Parts: sequence; C-alpha cells; structure tokens
Amino acid sequence: MTRLMRCEINRNKKLHGTWYFFVGIGLFIFLTAFLSDERTSGNFVASMYNTTYVIIAMMFAAYLTGHGYSQRTNMYEIMIGNRPMKIIVSKCISIGVIIALLISVLAATGFGISCVFSTKGFDYALPRLLLFMVIILRASITAVLMTMCFRSMASMAFVYFRLMAEVFFIMIYGAIKGNMNELLNTGLGVPKVLYYLFYSNQFEYILAESVDVQMILYVFGGLIISVLLWGSVVYYLYKKKDFK
Repeated sequence: MTRLMRCEINRNKKLHGTWYFFVGIGLFIFLTAFLSDERTSGNFVASMYNTTYVIIAMMFAAYLTGHGYSQRTNMYEIMIGNRPMKIIVSKCISIGVIIALLISVLAATGFGISCVFSTKGFDYALPRLLLFMVIILRASITAVLMTMCFRSMASMAFVYFRLMAEVFFIMIYGAIKGNMNELLNTGLGVPKVLYYLFYSNQFEYILAESVDVQMILYVFGGLIISVLLWGSVVYYLYKKKDFK
C-alpha cells in the first residue's frame, strides 16, 4: 500500500497547473477575508462556513483521481494484481486525506483571519472549524470514491451535480411542505436523515445551534455513511472487474 500511495503522490506532484490553481484559491480566500465589507461584523465568521470549500475539495480530489484514469495509469494498479481494498484505501489516503488537509489549512487560515476582525472570535469559530474540517474530509474522500466508480474525468461533473442535487431536493421538499423559502434560507426543518447526508444542512446546523453531541453525531455519522456506501460500490466494481 505504501508503494501505491508513493506512486500516486509522485504523479500528482507533476501536475503543476493543478497546484497553481490551489495557490490561486488560497490567494482568493485571503483577499476575501481582508477585503470583505463584513470583516468587522459578528456575521463574518459565520459567512466563512459555506459550500465553497466543499466544492473545491470535491472537484480537486475528483480531478486528481480522474486524471489517473484518463491517462490509463490507474489501470496498471489492477493489472499487476493489487487487491481492491488496498487500491481503495491507498487512493483515499494519498488523494482524499491529503486534499482535505490542504483545504483545511486554507479554511483554518481564512477563519483565523476572520476571527481577528470579527466580534465573535475564536471561542465561536474553533469548535465549528473542527467539525467543518471533518465535513471537508468527507467531501474529499467521497469525491475520490465517486470518481473510482465512474473512472473518468467526467466524474467532476457528477460530483458537482451531487451538491446541486441537494438544493433541488430541498426546493421540491419545501414546495410540498409550503415552506421552501425558509428551507433555502436556513436549511433547517428537513427530515433528520438529511442532516447526516446533506452538506448544506450540516453547515446550517453548525451555525444555528451550539456545538452539542447531536451535531457531532450528524457530522461524523455523515462521514461514516458516505465512506461505507461509496466504498462498498467501488469494492464491488473492482472485485467483479467491471471496467467496461
């Protein structure tokens, strides 16, 4: 597994354009923090918790994973006889975990800057930041597993659609219940199971409530459910060698 991880990391290091993009994202976050009109308000810290980081993590992870399939290099891992679980775990760590750590560093830096200007400060942001990092980890690993299912750069589109599907579902659910505007603005009031599955609902719950056991269960439960679900699908495909 160590050899697979080392090879994956070395391949990704050569994608210089990708890392320029990552640096650009970092600069964008810093400029947003310094130039925001709300930097002295109590809402500034809260405004930093949004789906932007999750979208970046998922798209970045999907791109790195899909690039290996587009170049057919990932197929050699299968041809030389590596076990499916070894391949899955190695990619989740060498791409998913590393991307999550990099995005989390950007998020932590942005939140740190925001706390300096904000009236709410570190006591408000720190526990939410830790949970937010878990959400980023879930997004990154899930994107890797999704891409391993479809084995194509086109998986980036599916990953993005997965996030947009949350909005569509909430709109439909709100239209049926008659409170669509409230659901879109707060993300609260949906069935409890969606707090485990939807990123947007977890963001709103983190901002609206104090950090409690239920919130921690939602965030970590969502991570476990997503990894087990998509990991099982990938394992089945690799075990059956369904690569048509």
